Amino acid sequence: MHVWTAQSASLGVRVVSGGLLYGLAAASRFDLVLFGPAVLMASCLRVAPSGRLDVRLNPPAWAFVLIGGAVFLLNQWLMSLPADAISAEKFGASTGLGGWALNYPKLLNHWATLTTFAPFSLFALMAVSAFWWAPESAAETADSKTPRFESLLAITGLVLLAGWLFRAPIPHLRYAFPALFCFAALGSVGLQQVATELPANGVGRRSLLCHLIGLACVIGSIGTTTRSLVMSDTDYASWEWSNEMPYDYFRRFEAVQHQAEAAAFLREGLPPDARLYSYVPYALRYLTERPVVAVDRSAQADRVAHHVNRYLVLTPAVGTYLYLAPDTASWLKTNARLAKQIGRYSIYQLPPGTDADLDNVKLRRANYLGHPDSKPWFGR
Repeated sequence: MHVWTAQSASLGVRVVSGGLLYGLAAASRFDLVLFGPAVLMASCLRVAPSGRLDVRLNPPAWAFVLIGGAVFLLNQWLMSLPADAISAEKFGASTGLGGWALNYPKLLNHWATLTTFAPFSLFALMAVSAFWWAPESAAETADSKTPRFESLLAITGLVLLAGWLFRAPIPHLRYAFPALFCFAALGSVGLQQVATELPANGVGRRSLLCHLIGLACVIGSIGTTTRSLVMSDTDYASWEWSNEMPYDYFRRFEAVQHQAEAAAFLREGLPPDARLYSYVPYALRYLTERPVVAVDRSAQADRVAHHVNRYLVLTPAVGTYLYLAPDTASWLKTNARLAKQIGRYSIYQLPPGTDADLDNVKLRRANYLGHPDSKPWFGR
């Protein structure tokens, strides 16, 4: 945004460098593709002094978007070349492009998740606060090829937020982080204007108040981050936040301590050739520095190779968010042996075999219909 709106650089430099940065950003985070339409809206639409909406072609803005789009498409093509590239179906499901029918319960879940985080009135206040005072060079910016930084920031935030509400694959705020950043930046611009642009009378008190508001926001974010660290796994925090999973496993930092002990045992206490299985194994992969086969991704498993040392790790999510099906519990009782119990981490040694046994250790989520402990969550 700053590159495209920086008046100090030449227009050609802004088009090329900004377009390249836009393409790289969209390649690393798919929802940032929407920054292109936001640039076109902010650059090609202007409100005349009479209040009429004027539409301009603005070739530099189109060149900016085309360069970024070319970089993005090149990245997508390169990612499709490997033999194990993600399928089109999975790509659509993970990006929100699959299934364009409007799902009203899912839309309501997105709305409820966002308004639980912050009311829409707060987003509106942060957006409007950046425009209390018109820029001194209003006459110049009206004829400029690029919009004001604040205007581009506001339109980008609205476009990204609308994309999250209607197309995010799940109602989780991590998909809305870029939009939330835009509104936070607009709020900071508004605070700065309150502290500096008002008449000089009382400027010291206003500046102190604005700094205290910013400090309160920082302290609030630190609290959420600290709790995630105490709970040892941000997946658990997100599931609790979305009302899918009650989680009370953080007394005296026991969750993170038991997680570290379990990871040390898996990393150092098992044979180097041990085959590990778990559900949602991303934290275990990172902490153990070993491959961990996802029980819920049996298609990615090697169903032919025979393994002697095999271990299944049941994390604290089992029993609160995930549940053992009756046939799974019976299979473990008959064929597996509890090798280690560390807090709420249960590590079972499985008999020698292939990954085809994953079909016998399926876990169910608490919100799946048909499960005796089911708590359905509409729209997921």
